[in-house]
Amino acid sequence: MQTGTRRVSPARRAVAAVLICAISATWLGAGPVPGAAAAKPNIVVFYLDDVSPHDGRLWNDPQRTPAIYNTFIARGTRFTNAFGEDPLCCPARATLLSGLHTHNNGVNVNDARLFQPQGTVAGKLTGAGYTTMWIGKYMNHNSWLSEAGWAAHMAQWSVFDAIYGLNGGAYYDYKVRTKDQGDLVYSDVHSTQMTADRAVSRFAAAPADKPIFAMVSIYDLHSPNVSQPITQEQAAKCANLAPWWTPAYNEADVSDKPAYIRALPLQSYPNGWPMDAFCRQMYGVDDVVKRVTDELAAEGRLNNTLLVFTADNGMSWGAHRRGQQKNTPDATAVPLYMAWPAGWGNAPRVID
Repeated sequence: MQTGTRRVSPARRAVAAVLICAISATWLGAGPVPGAAAAKPNIVVFYLDDVSPHDGRLWNDPQRTPAIYNTFIARGTRFTNAFGEDPLCCPARATLLSGLHTHNNGVNVNDARLFQPQGTVAGKLTGAGYTTMWIGKYMNHNSWLSEAGWAAHMAQWSVFDAIYGLNGGAYYDYKVRTKDQGDLVYSDVHSTQMTADRAVSRFAAAPADKPIFAMVSIYDLHSPNVSQPITQEQAAKCANLAPWWTPAYNEADVSDKPAYIRALPLQSYPNGWPMDAFCRQMYGVDDVVKRVTDELAAEGRLNNTLLVFTADNGMSWGAHRRGQQKNTPDATAVPLYMAWPAGWGNAPRVID
């Protein structure tokens, strides 16, 4: 924790989906936020994929990830007990968008067809005068959607630029289904760069007199962990990052664990889970944060923008003998940082 951070404690665990929807509801009439700016704030969510919050070294280094550090670590609020309800992509995303528990929204596997997109936070904020945008990875198996299904998913968004395909995401060789430009084909543009490009252009084209709600949904750090091209100096910094280790890593005695854990072999990395590939990807994520915040600043929007940095679900990263895997309770924890200069000022805080 950096010097000067103000720690707020105790507090209930913060579930990312419910918290984001609750914050959105504040400006829909649920009540004022003390010290909040008078005008409706822009809300921009940097939404990562498959990211454990437990190794903050990936983003809290001012040399490797200066944009994330300056925006969220040095000036923002960190929620140390943020949990998503579902350690799986589509269910987590459906919970965030609907504000409903999985047993109420019905999305319990990776299948975009299960999601009923009416009544989402996008629809509520569109009705409250926002320009709403989804840009980047959307939901897995969205290629199974019919044209009517796609129309229903797009309807509540002003802008909809979703990576189109079986896994709902890719790094190279993918399509983007848009609401206003049809299907766009990308072959040699990394999807993280594409997401930044489209976010910046969409923000620049947005009506200046309307606030923005944007989900900037980045495929990183999902396997197969293909980073954008980086320099030798950047690669060296990642190569020197020590493996991630906790007492749960490669447990020798798992006799007290469920049968599916007892049946697993030890991981092949004896000293901890290697972080090099994830570190390389974070350069691209940092570039997205920099380009988006630079654009917001150029438009005069940044000061009154609630910025959120989080992920759809966590990952095991070797805990309890499980590798880069999810679908278990130890993969429900997610990173959650927020910053809003006009409403909360620039003093860093930690909420436990």
